[in-house]
Amino acid sequence: MLAMMACSEPEATETELFEAAEVHYRGGNYGEALSGYEAFLKRYPASPLAPTVEMRLRNIHREVSSVMERQGSPSPVYHGSRGDQSAGAEPLNLPERSETTSPTHANE
Repeated sequence: MLAMMACSEPEATETELFEAAEVHYRGGNYGEALSGYEAFLKRYPASPLAPTVEMRLRNIHREVSSVMERQGSPSPVYHGSRGDQSAGAEPLNLPERSETTSPTHANE
């Protein structure tokens, strides 16, 4: 029984989970950051860090949406982490881009 306990990885602490997501966020790896922040909120919803995590999630969605609103820009695609064995890329689940809100630059 002790051997089984020694082999299992301990759960990440509140700080470790937050810091791991922060590293991905600061590195621009928004897919991993989203996963990390969402896991953090699921595990520690009453944490004093929860408002910061919610702000980071809003920032990621705002930054990606901003890129998507640029006329002619390709939609971002999440390719997964290096260890991800899933086949194919998954698009980020973001609000649809509205062509009417994008400025047109016909005279440029």
